[in-house]
Amino acid sequence: MKFTTAETRHYELADGGLISLRLASGYRIACRSGWLSISVPGPRGQPGQDLELYPGKSLIIEGSGLILIEAIGNARLALITPQTTRSTLSLSRCVIVKVISKGKGINAVTPL
Repeated sequence: MKFTTAETRHYELADGGLISLRLASGYRIACRSGWLSISVPGPRGQPGQDLELYPGKSLIIEGSGLILIEAIGNARLALITPQTTRSTLSLSRCVIVKVISKGKGINAVTPL
C-alpha cells in the first residue's frame, strides 16, 4: 500500500553554531525558535542566495547542493523531507557534512 508521507528531524544550534547539509530539491527547513541565517543554492543555472528565517517561517529548497545554516542566538530548526508516495522513506539521503562549533566548546548541533 502506498501513501503520502514526510519525515521530520529536529536540531538545536547554539549561538553562532553552523551546520552544513547536502540536500536535494524539495526539502523544507522550518525555524522553530531563534533566528537562522541560511545560504542555499539556486535552481539549476541560477545563483544561490542568503536568507533569514525566524520562528514560524520555513523555506523549501529549490536547488540541490550544499546548504549552510547559522544560528543567530540559540535556535531550533526542523528538516522535513519532501512528501513521497513510497511506503517507506529514510532520511539517509540527508547527510550532515560538517558541524562547526563556535564559542566555549558548546556543541553546535544536537539531534532531539
